[in-house]
Amino acid sequence: MSLREQLEQQGWRQGSIIELSGDCALTELLPDKLKAKLTVQSCIAILMTYSCAVISGDFDKEPWLNILIASPINQTSAEFVHGKNPRTIHFHIQLDEQLLAYEANSLGLIQIERELLLKLEHSQKQCTLDVVNQLKYWCAQRFIAPTFDGAFMELLRSSAKKFKKLWKREEVQELSAVYIEVKPKGEGFQLDIILALRKEGRAHRDFKKQYEDQLLQGFKTAFSVGSKITVENITLENEFQLSLSTISTHKRFSPYYPTFSIEDSDIPADMNAWLN
Repeated sequence: MSLREQLEQQGWRQGSIIELSGDCALTELLPDKLKAKLTVQSCIAILMTYSCAVISGDFDKEPWLNILIASPINQTSAEFVHGKNPRTIHFHIQLDEQLLAYEANSLGLIQIERELLLKLEHSQKQCTLDVVNQLKYWCAQRFIAPTFDGAFMELLRSSAKKFKKLWKREEVQELSAVYIEVKPKGEGFQLDIILALRKEGRAHRDFKKQYEDQLLQGFKTAFSVGSKITVENITLENEFQLSLSTISTHKRFSPYYPTFSIEDSDIPADMNAWLN
């Protein structure tokens, strides 16, 4: 049996779950900083490398495996689902007929030798495609997250409290993304904003009828900084219908960007769900 056939027969692929409880060979290889912050035995590891690389028959060409360590939490928080926050993500996984909530953050995104898969026992537990897609997007944003003009971000930092208050509103938590195009204007900036919503048909129409005006006004107020940052246009759109040309000119904006100080590290200040 070839190496590829062996790995494939064991069931390894992107989204495979490794339970770190008991005598798991992976546990001892985790970074000390991560083990110091987590009750590792209650955590899971999720394979994030794409499936073809996971089962590749050549360890020299594909030596590494990216995994995400996740810790159980009591319940998910709307501000951390769907990759909204660039540093922490909440999601659900079906394990042993139970729907369990988990949290992962930048501390748990690590790389191991792929050859270790031969020493691990596959639990045959797998993340759903929806969860895999959420985690793939969140992990990818660690590398490809858009950057904005430093002067623009410094001006926007004065709106940090507005964004915190805005994102707690129930209708705002229904949004899947906020896209902005930043254009220089005189000594300041002018914005084109798209609020993206993953609802279709009647659900989309009903949501727009009930919340559109207050959403547009809320974000316009949060983004406006005197005469330095003005909003030229703001709309609420179905994310599934956004064109490639629109996405190419607008960058995905996290409402949490303005709340980060320059001194922030990659580890969130609030790690209650991760502490022993």
